[in-house]
Formats: sequence, C-alpha cells, structure tokens
Amino acid sequence: MFDVQTRRGYLYVAVMVTATLVGLVGLSAVSVARLNLRTTTRTADSSSADFLAQSAVEHALAVLKNDTAWRTTYQNNTEYPGTPISMNGGTVTWKLIDADGSLLDDDSDTVRIYGIGRQGSATSVQSVQLYPIENPLSCTEAAFHCAGSITLGFTANFDTNKSISSNGSIAATAFGASIGGNAYAAGAITGNVSGTSTSGATPRRLPGSSVFDFYMARGTWINVASLPVVSGNPTIDKAVISPGSNPWGTVNSAGIYVIDCQNQSVTIKNSRIHGTLVLLNAGANSSIEGSVHWDAVVKNLPALLVQGNLKFGYHDSALDEATLSRNFNPAGSPYEGDSDSDTTDTYPSRIYGLVYVSGHLNLPADSLDSDVTGCVVCTTSAASSDAEFTHDVTFQNFPPPGFASGNVMEIIAGTWRRDVLP
Repeated sequence: MFDVQTRRGYLYVAVMVTATLVGLVGLSAVSVARLNLRTTTRTADSSSADFLAQSAVEHALAVLKNDTAWRTTYQNNTEYPGTPISMNGGTVTWKLIDADGSLLDDDSDTVRIYGIGRQGSATSVQSVQLYPIENPLSCTEAAFHCAGSITLGFTANFDTNKSISSNGSIAATAFGASIGGNAYAAGAITGNVSGTSTSGATPRRLPGSSVFDFYMARGTWINVASLPVVSGNPTIDKAVISPGSNPWGTVNSAGIYVIDCQNQSVTIKNSRIHGTLVLLNAGANSSIEGSVHWDAVVKNLPALLVQGNLKFGYHDSALDEATLSRNFNPAGSPYEGDSDSDTTDTYPSRIYGLVYVSGHLNLPADSLDSDVTGCVVCTTSAASSDAEFTHDVTFQNFPPPGFASGNVMEIIAGTWRRDVLP
C-alpha cells in the first residue's frame, strides 16, 4: 500500500510528464507548421521562378527581334540587362551563348538564349536555341561549290545547268576533261569549259560548324552499332528510310535521322531515302554506292549532311526492285503518293536535294556517273569521274537551316528546355 505522500509524488510526476508531452506535441505542431510554411514558400518561389525564366526568354526574343545589331550590342555569356528587371516580386535576366564563344565571328552560327528567373531563394533557368534565316549563304548559288581548288582528272566531265564554283582555281586540262556549263572561281580557270568562265570572282561563303545544330536537335538518332557490318563497314543496304520507316528505331515525322559514325566509314547503297540523313564523325572512306533514290521530305531541307569525308561511288542506273528483290515503296513510305507490296517498280538513281560535306568529297576514277539535282557544297574535292549537277534555286531562295546568315533568328522547334546556368 502506498501512503498519501507517495501517491502525491506519483501524481505530480504524471502531471509533469503529461505537461511535457503536451508541450512537445505543441512544439512539434509549430515545427511542422513552420516546415510546411517553408515548403509552401519554396514551392511558390520555385513556380514563380519558372514563370520568370520563361518570361526572360521571351523578353530576350523581343530584344533580338527589335535590335538588328544585337550581335554587337551584347556580349557572349554575359547576363543582361545590367540591372535585373523586376517582375512579380522577383527578377528577370538572360544570356546569349554562342557555342564557339563569340557572337561576332560568324553570323551563320546558332545561338542559345538562357532565361533566368529569381524569386526568393529559388532560381530557375530555361533556354531555347535559335538559327539565322535572313540571308542565304552564297555557296547555294552554285550547283557544285568547293572551298578549295577543283581539278578534273583524266576524262572526267562535270555537267551543270548553272555553275561549277570554287574559292580556289578550276582546272579541266587533263585529257578528255571538261566542264559542260559555267565555271566560277576566285582563282584562275583553265581548260575546257563550254559555258562562261568567271575568274577572280568573289569567294562564296560556306556554312560554319553550327550547320549541324538544327538537325541534331530535330533529328532521330540511329545508333551506328545497330547497322549491319559489311566488309568491315557499318552499312545501309536495300533500306527504306522515311518519315514512316526507320529500320533501326523510332521514326521521325520530318524524316531527319542522325548517325554518329564514331569515325567509322559508313556505306550507303541500293536504298531509297526520303528524308535528311546526317552523318557525324564520318570515317575517311564513307561512301554512297550502287543505286540510290534520295530526296528530302521538306523540299528546302538538305538530303545529306556529312561531318567528315564522303565518296560518290553511286551510278545513274535505276534503283530496281526486281533486281534487288526489295520493295522500296511499302505502306507508310509511298513514292509520288503510291505504295504497294510488289517488287516491280524502278526509281531514278539520283540525289534530289542539298548535299554538304564538311571535309573531302571524292569522285574516284570509275565508269559511274553520279547525279545530283539541288546543290553540292564541300571543303575539298578530287574529281576523276563524270557527274551531273543540276542546280535547284530552292536552296538559294529558301535556304535551309545552317545555310543562312544574319541577325534575324528563328526558334529551333523542340529545343526549349529547363537548363542550368552556363
């Protein structure tokens, strides 16, 4: 039996414990409330910062649209305006980033806008990439243009409806060599030219390294390791590539497909390509062989862009379904609006579109004729076989992304993203 004093002691302890627990619960409730408040505040700040970052991008777009000299007005990777714009209790600033570090060196470069929104303790960054659309690069004025000199080898003939053009010299002095059409060169022109010869001409402008940016952003990537290897080279053979057909992955509605060749030489042969193919890091012996029928989905987009070297080794014999035992206009990839399941059709073996080779374009000595209707642009070239280049003024009047310059810019669709400060 407990005496009265002991009971009173226990009761006191119980009261104190209860009071302590009530106090702890109260403190916990206050702490939770404060935590919830801070979380709510941070969430609100973060959402507001996101909105401000988007507004920052839109503000920068308006600034560039209204300032035709923005490349000289603003510096690369510098936050503008100097005094942040106050908005909704937060601030707005932005940066312009050119991948090569200079806004001034090449007005054909793409530029990325970084919009920065700050609200309370939260910072949000959103960005979008732009490409120039104002002035076509002068290389698009020729059916075939080379940054270096052009020398036609033994019995090599270049036929054109416009001009064969060089920022160096043009020589068609070898036995049987000729240019059937006009010749245009910054240097001397010698040899057999059937049309007019314009020497000492203004060099034509070629695209810069950002020429691939638009297509890398918009294209569907094909893993080079997924291509079958033939004679040691990843090979596209007897394939149909189009907005409705990608034998190695997801289709692209614009028919833009990008392959990082990883310095391997990729062979493309006996195929129908209705789209834009981009070869990055192409090996020295990358080539087009056999018969090919090739055109872009959008008329003023390139057919082929190559970062590296390329060999034209294809011929003008028709792409024949019966010979190759392959249907090249299956369902989903119609030709001139028609598709079927038979193998009785033929297609002209020709590239219709713009072809750009950042490195060396080789036309080796053979009995094959390579034909392009559009525009071919390369850095250097060796020509020892026949070819026909029919100029398409579309690429001059409506230059594709990467082949225009100036300060009028357009958003590359699909490049708006959350980002981090560069």
